Amino acid sequence: MVYKRGAEFLYKRRLEYEKRDGKRGAVELLGKGQYYNVAGPHPKGGYYGWRHGQSPVEWGPDRLSEITPEDADQYFADLQKFLGERGCKIIESSSSSGGGARLKLDDKRLHAPSLSHFLAAMRAIDITKFHSYAKRSSC
Repeated sequence: MVYKRGAEFLYKRRLEYEKRDGKRGAVELLGKGQYYNVAGPHPKGGYYGWRHGQSPVEWGPDRLSEITPEDADQYFADLQKFLGERGCKIIESSSSSGGGARLKLDDKRLHAPSLSHFLAAMRAIDITKFHSYAKRSSC
């Protein structure tokens, strides 16, 4: 995993490939509105680790290398060529510009199936962990 800082908003890019032995792999660049865990246990076992024991938390955002959307495009073009030269088959290469098919807020697929489902979800979420303004408000 490589951690970079975007000079501009970056959107998700993904390159999925299959090696000659049939094993699949993928390289992703997570962008605007996406996240990943940088510490703690991994869902498949073990713990996330960082080279020399220094995670991005210790570095801080100002010490991260900066990349542009053009840098990311070039990296994925070079990666696709590199994998192809080694006999890998590209399964999927995708990029999201953020302008894809977003559902409108009134789309029924975005709605809870019932009021009781909605209320149960709201009770299960401790919003104070996510928004500092929620900690200051009194409802």
